Amino acid sequence: MVLNTSDYNEDYFNGRQTGTRYLWGYADIKANSQLNRFDEGDEGNKYNSNLKKTFSRFKGNPVLANYDVLDIGGATGNASIYLKNQVGIKSYTILDLNIDGWLEANKVDTVDNFITGDARIALADKGLFKKNSYDMLLTYQFLECIDDADLHDLIKQMNRVTKSVQVHFVSDPSFIDHVPTRSLYNFKTLEEWKALNWEAGTQLINLHTNELVNT
Repeated sequence: MVLNTSDYNEDYFNGRQTGTRYLWGYADIKANSQLNRFDEGDEGNKYNSNLKKTFSRFKGNPVLANYDVLDIGGATGNASIYLKNQVGIKSYTILDLNIDGWLEANKVDTVDNFITGDARIALADKGLFKKNSYDMLLTYQFLECIDDADLHDLIKQMNRVTKSVQVHFVSDPSFIDHVPTRSLYNFKTLEEWKALNWEAGTQLINLHTNELVNT
């Protein structure tokens, strides 16, 4: 992991100007009010427009009524509000570090399960995470938090536990030059992410431009 696991505490997630995260904080997350993870500073939009565009392709698909989603690094699970209410997925599970218990204590109502753990370690537990146990695996600005040395094994386990599709939102390096803490994260272009050993059909999405590539 790029940061020490102890860095992912309440100060990291809660607030726009606090700690290492700088402007990427969650700013008083509540289930149905104020800013949430997908606003990216735009108080006028409840969800980031790129999230809407990406997941709108799944709307109206009756298969999704049976989808179990695993959101890795999903924090309080704001994406579950859209996926549950607008897309109609069956269940939503978060896997995150949950340092000091703040994330689970503040999870939104549409999160069905919260699993505390470091994804690199937890996903390798075949008793906890069986093969093809989740229809969809989702990450949002999570891959940037993982060192290159850990990515190979982590992706291998992501591929193992996913039955149908993986969707990964990643930052565009050219859009975050102004972020003082950018050197603390692992930024890559879409093509660089694509070159890794993903399962065929994995969707990699530039969260700034909504450009999408399939592996």
